[in-house]
Amino acid sequence: MPMDLARYCSGCSKPYPWTARTLRAARELVEEQEALTDGERRQLADSIENVTRDTPFTAASAFRIKRLARKAGGPVLESLRELLVNVVSESVKQALLPRP
Repeated sequence: MPMDLARYCSGCSKPYPWTARTLRAARELVEEQEALTDGERRQLADSIENVTRDTPFTAASAFRIKRLARKAGGPVLESLRELLVNVVSESVKQALLPRP
């Protein structure tokens, strides 16, 4: 997906299909993580949408994703990076996307 495509409709605020597909894929990846508790998987899934927009919860969600994805295992963080690179807000890219 080109970086200049909008992620959400400016009229109704719903995610565009490419954003919705990415969010669904990321949530499915999270659901497969047996190293996380049910509560941690819920937190991680909820945090994913928070990093696609700049809100008061964006920074905390980015750090939560990083922490829980690392707990799930290195490949999980890398997979989430690859999935989310084109849909995260600009403020999250430095927190979530730089390589360790």
